[in-house]
Amino acid sequence: MGRHRTQEEKRELGERARELRAAGRSRRDIQAELGIGDDLAKAFLRGTELPDALRRPRAKDELRQEAIELRRQGATYDQIAVALSVSKSTCSLWLRDLPHPEAEPEAAAAAQERRVAALRVRARRDRDARDEAGQQKLLGAAESLGAVTSRDLVIAMAISYWCEGAKSKPWNRHKVVQWMNSDPLLVGLFLEGLALVGIPRHRLSLRVHIHESADEPAARAWWAERTGVPPEQFRRSTIKTHNPKTVRQNTGDTYKGCLCVTVLQSRALYEVIHGLVQGLASQPRNIEEWHDDAEAPAELQDGADLPSALV
Repeated sequence: MGRHRTQEEKRELGERARELRAAGRSRRDIQAELGIGDDLAKAFLRGTELPDALRRPRAKDELRQEAIELRRQGATYDQIAVALSVSKSTCSLWLRDLPHPEAEPEAAAAAQERRVAALRVRARRDRDARDEAGQQKLLGAAESLGAVTSRDLVIAMAISYWCEGAKSKPWNRHKVVQWMNSDPLLVGLFLEGLALVGIPRHRLSLRVHIHESADEPAARAWWAERTGVPPEQFRRSTIKTHNPKTVRQNTGDTYKGCLCVTVLQSRALYEVIHGLVQGLASQPRNIEEWHDDAEAPAELQDGADLPSALV
């Protein structure tokens, strides 16, 4: 430990250190001549200017100045980094105290368009990936069902009717099977179920419900082809008046309206459908686990007989 120096000694040493620095001496030389440590030398020389003779040239000073000029002209960090062959982090260190340049309106608009386009590409890519994953899930679920039995189709018909069909009410005891939907897949399943319970096609009365802005004759021919029911068996279509205040999405060539299926002389069929739905809700359960990667339970593949009421 160095000896304790008085305040007067420190004052004199400080004056001498600053004189030596003004004469161009380095801090190491000053320490050696005055016999002081580095900390004390730093304290004595704090605030003094480093002589030009002691300054070491910095290789990037010129580059930094060029970077400053480019920034003042409105260049971005990326542009400066490329122009001067330096890293973007170096640009940030050199230029962080300078104000951010304002982009020209046209350049700003172009940059915004590029950002929006990039976001749209990413969103489209993500949507396509989700669609692909969803399609694989759909196919897996369809395959896991296995062979569809008559029982499956009749139950599907009953459930779809109780969701989409007309029901008898206490204030309107009208037990007629009348069902309507716009999905040709569900329409096909419903008609298949009706056929399995003994309803021939000549007992069906079909009617198209469609907006007046659509092609009604084409829609009726389309439904006739999908259902296998002759067009002459269709009743006159129900035309819906267009409401300009309503923003409709079901438009264009793919819009074919809804198909209303009425079963003639269907009171007994209505009672059976009602009974099937009540049975599904109230009968004892015999539930087995059915995972996506497992086969359907045997009860759904054994071709069990239909309820006696349907035979």
